[in-house]
Amino acid sequence: MNVIVLCFLVLLQVVMPCVGQTFENVTKLYDDLFSSYRNNITPLNNQSEPFEITLAFYLLSINSFREVEETLVLTGGLAIVWKDTSLSWNPVEYGNINSLDVDSKDVWLPWFYLQNNAKKFEPVGFDSAFRVNINSSGFVNYSPGSILEAKCQTDISKFPFDTQPCLLEFLAWGGGATFYKLISFFEEVNLDFYTKDSNWEVVTRKTYAQIEPEGYYKFHMSLSLKRKPMYYIIMIVLPTMLLSFLNPLVFLLPVESGERISLSMTILLSYAIFLTLVSASIPASSNPMCFLLIVMIIIMLISGLTKNKTKGRYSYGL
Repeated sequence: MNVIVLCFLVLLQVVMPCVGQTFENVTKLYDDLFSSYRNNITPLNNQSEPFEITLAFYLLSINSFREVEETLVLTGGLAIVWKDTSLSWNPVEYGNINSLDVDSKDVWLPWFYLQNNAKKFEPVGFDSAFRVNINSSGFVNYSPGSILEAKCQTDISKFPFDTQPCLLEFLAWGGGATFYKLISFFEEVNLDFYTKDSNWEVVTRKTYAQIEPEGYYKFHMSLSLKRKPMYYIIMIVLPTMLLSFLNPLVFLLPVESGERISLSMTILLSYAIFLTLVSASIPASSNPMCFLLIVMIIIMLISGLTKNKTKGRYSYGL
């Protein structure tokens, strides 16, 4: 037993110095990598070949979908990976350091812009200090996060049972297809860190990269958001249905009560209020028109005709 313990202690003393990483190792590695490094030059040995960049998108949350403004607001991170041969090293020479985290300002970075941005046109993560991870093979991982606001054309014809598609287009600024070659790492948006939204459900989440007719690459993120309709069912749809059933009941009231006209007017005003609530929640669009609005307008017309019919009977009786 004592022999086994002794052998273990000797082995531990031999192995630990081999795998240890000291501050001096990291400092020496950093100095050797960046002593002659230029962060304003694309790290490509053959500048006539397209520079390959792999991308993925991590969705963190759906902040809001503003139907009236046709704007989707979300929080996410764009993972960008490329190979920089000038930032590779032999781990054995630096205390077995396999990766190094540096400031994003120290290395060359590709800028990606959200083309259908609803606000300021600037690179994703431009105003934030995100770190860059470099491994010993020279692969650089830069994952800037940001709150993005994208313009998305809405289709409110089936409101509140609608599904809204939204396409986010990321453009690599500074070169065409002969300069950058974009590759999508995943076929779908990554939801590992996603926080579910109370109003919208993510139905589809495709990602792909392709050459546009203009001759440059784009990274596309296609989302389909399905509305959770329970709130609108309780607050708008059910009251509208109940009010529509009240219209025929007007004629069941005795003429002597004198309440037919007042009940008809109350129902008509109630429809007007609900119509205002619905119209305030959806964009002013006639192509396509919201089916719920059409139904409510028809019911209002029927309610108005009911009121006139009731008034006509009173006049005839007089």
